[in-house]
Amino acid sequence: MDKTKVVLVVLVVLVSVSFVAILSSGEEVDSPIRIDGNEEFASLAEERGWQGDGSAGDPWVIEGEVIDGREHGYGVYIGNVTDHFVVRGSHVHNATGRIDPYFENTGIYIYNSENGTIVDNFVVDNVWHGIYIVESHNINVSSNRIEGNLLRETVDQGVNLVNSDNITVYDNQIGWHDGTGVGIDGSDYFEVVGNWFEENSFGVYIESSSYNEVHNNVFLRNGWGVYIEKMDENEEEEYIRSEFNRIHHNDFVRNGHPAWDSYGIEGENQWDNGEAGNYWSDYRRLYPDAEEDDGIWDNPYHILGTGVEDRSVDRYPVVEPMIYEEEDADEPAGTHPVWWTVFGLIALMILLRAAFWVRAKLGVKVER
Repeated sequence: MDKTKVVLVVLVVLVSVSFVAILSSGEEVDSPIRIDGNEEFASLAEERGWQGDGSAGDPWVIEGEVIDGREHGYGVYIGNVTDHFVVRGSHVHNATGRIDPYFENTGIYIYNSENGTIVDNFVVDNVWHGIYIVESHNINVSSNRIEGNLLRETVDQGVNLVNSDNITVYDNQIGWHDGTGVGIDGSDYFEVVGNWFEENSFGVYIESSSYNEVHNNVFLRNGWGVYIEKMDENEEEEYIRSEFNRIHHNDFVRNGHPAWDSYGIEGENQWDNGEAGNYWSDYRRLYPDAEEDDGIWDNPYHILGTGVEDRSVDRYPVVEPMIYEEEDADEPAGTHPVWWTVFGLIALMILLRAAFWVRAKLGVKVER
């Protein structure tokens, strides 16, 4: 069993054990939380014993909830709230069973709200979105474990930002999503910093979003690391473009495809900060003749995209990982992670064929 499978099996066991522990301990499973407006927040806070300090002026803290969203379609829904609030230290899982405009099978759903903090929560096994932020402002998502469902096929997103701005996604562990770790659609002035993205189809997916920054993250074994989507020809160009985004000081380690920028140099997305760029585990394989100069490779790293001559580039790719500490970061020269599987299958077929040939030559009957 390879390392990835071992990690997945262990994680499944740990998650299962945590659920069993919760149920066997007699800890009460709380009902889903639905809040629409400041007055309803205040009323429900009094009813459920939530305390301040969420701050400005001591508003609300939702803390320590254990919520199973099965058949409700959500765990926590906060809409139309302008008071400061915090959702902290809660376990929100299994949002399934309903698809409607308000809930969409989401663990924590923030709609048309501002001044919120979502911190230190365990958000897992929600079918569509772990944390969904729509038409909201000044929201901080930090230090959460946001994991996809390992036991069934889902179309889930870890954190999805739609038509929002001034959002910070900081220091989260986001992994095992069939969809996207962090998806950004029509959202400007966000910051994705210090997160660990592992085994997602896309680590960060940016569409119709500009003036955003993705830095100091680890992208490990994702299908795509960072993906910047090209505008839809059927939409207005000024609305749909993704440009002036900055991606730097990230470690891209053994992803199927590290990055994609549909716009190339035309979109003016910047893959370094003018002094240092990102670590790319496939760099030595792609540029075997490059030389190191004070921790920076002397040959730019070209980002995949729709063009060839006008691709975006990381002008200052760094030689060593900045965050990822394992020794096996660099990919072996001349290979790509996908090819190891292909080579293995070919080798297995050759060995089986050889075994049948040898047995036939020795006169041994081969039963199938």
